[in-house]
Amino acid sequence: FVSKHGEAARRAKERELSRAASTLLFKLCEKYDDAAAVDKLARLQQQVESTKLVMADNIELALQNCVKLETVEQAAKDLSQSSGVFKNHAMAMRKRMWWKNLRMKLLLGFVILAVLAAIITPIAVYLNRATDDDD
Repeated sequence: FVSKHGEAARRAKERELSRAASTLLFKLCEKYDDAAAVDKLARLQQQVESTKLVMADNIELALQNCVKLETVEQAAKDLSQSSGVFKNHAMAMRKRMWWKNLRMKLLLGFVILAVLAAIITPIAVYLNRATDDDD
């Protein structure tokens, strides 16, 4: 700006160079608006800040995963205990059903024997009388 308008800038009155200066100031404002684009230190600080944010998010996720893992472990313990109780109840039920089935088979066997006895006894008595009558 000084090389183009140096002498005029020194002699200018208030707002006399505003049109010429406004384009230059606008370009300078655009250039220095993002300090990271101009200054290496600012760029490095911006990278450090973004890395810190990513690391904070990662730590938060790790803590959430740890809590979830503890919940899953507790659920696994509860499920293991429940499965043990279920196994014991299933074994007891199996024994009860086996005994019930055995009693049913024995009862059915006795009923069949009683029916056969009820059928065979009269026939045997009739045949015995018939043979006694023939003699």
